[in-house]
Amino acid sequence: MKYLFAAILTGAALLPSITHAQGIPGPAIGAPAPGFTVVGLNGKPISLASFRGRVVVLNFWATWCPPCRAETPDMINAYRTLRSPSVAFLGVDSTEAAPIVHAFVASKGLPYPVALDPKKDASSAYDVRGIPTTFVIDEKGIVRARFVDIITGPQLAAFVKAAKAQQNGSIVSDVQNKIDSALDLKQFAFTGDHDTVLKNVKAATDAIDASNKLLDNADPAKGEVTDYLKTRAAQAALLDAATTALAKVAVTPDDRKLLYRMQGDLATDREQWDAAVAAYLHVLQLDPKNTDALSGLGFAYYEKKDWGGEINAYQQYVALTPDADTYIEIGKGYLQLKDFRNAIDAHRKAVQLTEADLAKKKSSDNLVSVAHAWLYLGRAYVASNDKENAHLAFVKSMHYGSMLPPKSSEYERYTELPQEADVALNLTDNSRPGVSLAPWTGADLPGSLASTIKYRLVVSGKADSTVRLRATNIAKGWIASFCSDRLCSPMQLALRLPQSGVKIVEFQLIHNEKRAPKHTKFRVQANGVGGSAASAVMVASAS
Repeated sequence: MKYLFAAILTGAALLPSITHAQGIPGPAIGAPAPGFTVVGLNGKPISLASFRGRVVVLNFWATWCPPCRAETPDMINAYRTLRSPSVAFLGVDSTEAAPIVHAFVASKGLPYPVALDPKKDASSAYDVRGIPTTFVIDEKGIVRARFVDIITGPQLAAFVKAAKAQQNGSIVSDVQNKIDSALDLKQFAFTGDHDTVLKNVKAATDAIDASNKLLDNADPAKGEVTDYLKTRAAQAALLDAATTALAKVAVTPDDRKLLYRMQGDLATDREQWDAAVAAYLHVLQLDPKNTDALSGLGFAYYEKKDWGGEINAYQQYVALTPDADTYIEIGKGYLQLKDFRNAIDAHRKAVQLTEADLAKKKSSDNLVSVAHAWLYLGRAYVASNDKENAHLAFVKSMHYGSMLPPKSSEYERYTELPQEADVALNLTDNSRPGVSLAPWTGADLPGSLASTIKYRLVVSGKADSTVRLRATNIAKGWIASFCSDRLCSPMQLALRLPQSGVKIVEFQLIHNEKRAPKHTKFRVQANGVGGSAASAVMVASAS
């Protein structure tokens, strides 16, 4: 049973620690929005004050965050629908460097300003614990809405309409009413004898689990909008009451083990990391092989930035239950210590575990796991400045991602994420061109041909320079086409890079002759300022 509801976001991804007080911290609805200054992708400062007189949609996100990526098309459509002289949008990424964000923005064609928050000043001021998180601020600088999770176009439009009228936005739905009812403290009587209290504690933790299932299963597109912040506060109040009641009657070792776990999870929600560590250690004194306590302990040490403690806790965990995700956490801990050898070794173990599982059973879940493990191994190589192995790892991640069902969100995620990371490798030193190929995702570019095999070709290099692209290694009977800026060019293309240094091209392969081979190898070569580059050799198959 999980009590760590603070880490169970409906769709949002947890950010690294941002200190906050008990309750619902951060700017309250109806209160002045904290001022901030962030850094635009062009390197220029952007302040909240510069938007005064306009309604501001402030979206905190990151490229590594799956729900943020899922939200992006709706955010783009909302911008195109709602933008006006009186409504502005600003995206803020507080966890990543400019190259990877540049690659994502170019890939998705984000039409609104995006900024970096390297010192986390903005995300701290707004207490952004999970992303995506969206604030709507009215023209006088008053917070009118705060929404954690993927926001739909209609919900955002309702928030903007309320802000224009200088009114607070609201989140109302039948599913939220069910959550409120499940967590209502009045239905739990935490008094009586030992057995009665235990029964009510169990009922309370079941209610928390039920509320999390309602959050997880809610579909905003069907009007099932939930208020994560309100729900989290209600869960915290219920767990607090249950823990206090249990502490008065706990007598057996099992009682105390349950109590310490609940105290650890409650301290985790309050970000009281020393208390969380102490509670989980008490559990482990009673049950050294308790994997829930080891997992909670590792997370608490991570938040304390005690990398040695985190690594030790997770190593004990994988000794009991070998797990690729835990090896990835161990690798990330070693990266914090700049111990690249052990970091890469841990990430390799994650790759080995996932590839072994895939060899036993080829499933979508196992393909996602191995693509994920290769992606993190690539990131570890980036941290160690081993660009060659990083590139190979990202190509591997794309390879496994391309084997997923094409219509799935995982297919999009594990073809796009590693490609953006691969492009970012070149953007850190764009003295020569860079090219990266991955299966096409999203809508076709204007001018592209129908019924073709499509790839997203990302070209990078020096801003305002010309890059010449050429398709090579293609079997007879196949034709390649480069589509960019509403024009398609067979076999080769000369293009000019924009100021961002990144350009997206739709690369297509057409099986032109009935007698042509069913498969063809191919690659794309690029020549430009500073030299040349080539994509990995890939294989295409006619349907």
